[in-house]
Amino acid sequence: MKPLSLLAAFLLSSGIFAQQAPKWYNTGKLEGYDSKLYLLGFGVGSDFSEASAKAQEQIAAQIKNEIKSEVNIIEEEISLNNSSLTKSDISQSITINVNRSIAGATVLVREVVNGKHYTASGLSKAFFISSLEFKSLELQQALEILYDQAKNGLLEGRLDYFYKNKPIFEKTFVELSATEGLLRSFGNPSFSTFDKDFAMLIDNIKSIDLSVISGQKQAVVIGFPFKEIVSVRATMNYAGNEVPIVNIPIRTVGIEPKEIKAWTDAKGVAAFRLPATFKEDKPKSINFELLKSHFSRKGKNLPEVKSPRLRFTTVKTLPLIFEIDIVDESSRSKKAVSDVKKKITKTITSLGHSIAQNDKLLLRNTISVENPLEVDGKDGTMYLVTGELYVELVSLQNQKVLAVTTSKSKGLHKDSPEKALEKAVKSMKLSKKNFGKILDEAESEIIALMQEFSKNSLEEGKANYKLRKFDKAMENLLNVNFGEEMIVESKELMDEIQATLQKEEEERIQRELEEMEKDRQLKLEQERIKAQAKIQAQKLEADRAWAKMKEAEFKKQSEELKLEIVNSIQNNTNPLINDIKLDTPFNKLSSFDQIILFMQPGINNQSLDILLSDSSLVGSWELKTALKNDGSIFETGKDSEFLVFRTDGTFNGFGLNSSWSSIVNSEKINLGDKEIKFKKENLMIYFTFRISNSLYTLAYSKIED
Repeated sequence: MKPLSLLAAFLLSSGIFAQQAPKWYNTGKLEGYDSKLYLLGFGVGSDFSEASAKAQEQIAAQIKNEIKSEVNIIEEEISLNNSSLTKSDISQSITINVNRSIAGATVLVREVVNGKHYTASGLSKAFFISSLEFKSLELQQALEILYDQAKNGLLEGRLDYFYKNKPIFEKTFVELSATEGLLRSFGNPSFSTFDKDFAMLIDNIKSIDLSVISGQKQAVVIGFPFKEIVSVRATMNYAGNEVPIVNIPIRTVGIEPKEIKAWTDAKGVAAFRLPATFKEDKPKSINFELLKSHFSRKGKNLPEVKSPRLRFTTVKTLPLIFEIDIVDESSRSKKAVSDVKKKITKTITSLGHSIAQNDKLLLRNTISVENPLEVDGKDGTMYLVTGELYVELVSLQNQKVLAVTTSKSKGLHKDSPEKALEKAVKSMKLSKKNFGKILDEAESEIIALMQEFSKNSLEEGKANYKLRKFDKAMENLLNVNFGEEMIVESKELMDEIQATLQKEEEERIQRELEEMEKDRQLKLEQERIKAQAKIQAQKLEADRAWAKMKEAEFKKQSEELKLEIVNSIQNNTNPLINDIKLDTPFNKLSSFDQIILFMQPGINNQSLDILLSDSSLVGSWELKTALKNDGSIFETGKDSEFLVFRTDGTFNGFGLNSSWSSIVNSEKINLGDKEIKFKKENLMIYFTFRISNSLYTLAYSKIED
């Protein structure tokens, strides 16, 4: 043997000349797939799945390399929108977009050499760009919805709409910027028309005002609730208009031991029933403030809000309610009588009591005067009139006079008896000392009377509470001021009412927010469906070249399977046929695209527990043919070429990434939340679908390593 022949034999026997990898793997080129039209990735691994994953990683790396130059531009776009998101957020969004994109890549060829699996995957640039374009449109629409919701919400005083939508808007905007950046990287100019600054909406709020509109300057007894409801109104100057701020919490500052919180209503008014829990018996004040922590980012960029103050006095004695009656025996003017009534009212209210119509206590005041006398003065004769204010405390239950007091006044005038009389009446008053004597004298009877009143008020309050008439119940319970046990019970019931009202208000607001979110998600889903329909149509067009390429191969394979498929599987009574009924716009898509949509998980996809997986399905399956019931071939997409069932319950194929499960030999599988019927014979599986009275069958053969 010649030396050269000996060397050749040695090399052959040692495997050095043996094939180490497919030619297409070494060259990075694949016949029929121009790099101008496709992103190609090549992978090698111990099995088909590993090789495919590496091939996809190559495609992803190419996309990420293309976008590098766009990252700075994307960041600038985001900063112009005053987004608080970081560079890592942008990078993450780009990664998400890339991963979403490579899901459209499909295995073009596979080969096993010396136990190693080699795979080439391809992503149509046309389909890739089309998907990004429609994704961009979908995101733009989402931004429009979020922006309009926030803008209209602010016009209605709904600050919560703005702060609820803001973080979602920013993330969506970043995703749009990343999508647009990918498009530009592949030579497609940005066509985004969204140019609205979400953050600027809050700048239209020129001021926010809180004001106490009721309940000021009341006298309260320490340890007892405020008699009057305290109302605080929240408004904002938005775009030059005063707008009530709706559904926001306002809290107290200065109440011990903890703050009280109330929510504004449709008029921007929050109602407080306050406890007088103070340590010192002296005038106090309570402030109110907007609870900014209710909003995301603690209400960042909101104008400063001045805290309004509630002023009041504290008294030692329990408040009583008196009805006042004035009897004028002097026949003086209405003005004179009115002046006397004002002075009596001032004395009573300064001691913490109040004046109102009631059926308990009457303060009857009688004005009388003596006949005028002529007296000598420095300037001659003067007229002197002596008046008397006779005060009776009367129980209206039995018309019993409980106590009396009198006070005298004098009027002196040189001009006439009438003017002297006027001065006498004008100087009449009920002193605090005399009023105190009346109360001391009638104390036991007043206590008995008010205890009876407290008892009746407590019973009425409890009855209204059971009927869920909470406002009326609170009015009743606020009148329970006598009887220690009754007071304790009343306070406990008022606390319970307060807690119930606050809980229900918060639940109402939460329901509103949930309804708002449902509405937003519905609109987004509608836009997603529209975009998906367009993408499916574009995808079909992008796949036609692949379908034509596979047509000759399918025809050869189909001849062998046609008789079995048409005669054995495709018949109108076969229980393994999947019926498809799709609404517009999907019913206008190709039959194959309808099949894919039918397989896709629903909106409310639930993860499925893997009960018992059919081990014979585990592995990779290659599409061999796609036949109609008349024996003709129908077009499919590249993403249907391979199906992969894994032992961990995950599935890839038809452009889907979902869970799968089955019961052994049931001839039914679950892809996501969709039950799919199939027929399995040895190393072949068949999926048959009825669409508009036509039958379509996909035949797959198992790949044996």
